[in-house]
Formats: sequence, C-alpha cells, structure tokens
Amino acid sequence: MKQTKPAIVRMARSSLLISVLDRHQVNREDVKALLAGRLAHYRGYRYEQLAALVGSCQVEELRGPDGTLYQLEFEIFWDDKPAGDVRVIGGIDGGDVSALTPLTDDFIMAPDGRFVGE
Repeated sequence: MKQTKPAIVRMARSSLLISVLDRHQVNREDVKALLAGRLAHYRGYRYEQLAALVGSCQVEELRGPDGTLYQLEFEIFWDDKPAGDVRVIGGIDGGDVSALTPLTDDFIMAPDGRFVGE
C-alpha cells in the first residue's frame, strides 16, 4: 500500500514553495538590475577584449539589496564564425528555484565595435 504524507506536511511544503516563488517574483526587478549592471561591464569592453575571452565562462557572486547572494555566469563565444561577431550571454540566479530558470540577457558585438541588433 502506498504511503502518503500527512496533509499538514504537504501543505507546509506547498506553502514553502509558494513563499520562495513569491520572493522570487518580488525580487525580479532587482535581479534584472543586477544582471544589467554586470552585463554593462562587459558592454564596456572593446571587441579585442571580448574576442580574447571567447570560450570562457566568467562566474561571480553578488549580494543583492535584499541580502540574497546571487550567482552570475557570463559565457562569451563567437556568434556565428571565428573572428566574427562575439556574443555575451549573462545569467543570474539566487540559488533557490530561480536556479531552475535563471534570468538571462545578452548582447552581440561586431568586429567594428557596434552592437548588433540594437
């Protein structure tokens, strides 16, 4: 016979998940701002600097205004072909359910230094 958890345990777990999801939603704008700020750092690089980082993954941690420790990950790669456009994708998560679907943003820089598609 299959055992089921008591209703109070199921409700507690459900409440915890809802609480985490609510917190994640409340902080979404703050998280977007953190990611945008760090992505702006990479946008300030010259093309040659980004090209030198192609194939790398930069990982950093940053504490948000709410005290949550966020992990940011930036992947730099050729967008189409070597020595062509460079794409930088940044992702951020708070280590809770946001790690399952991190918030991401990106940009593409052409060899002449302009931002593609902007």
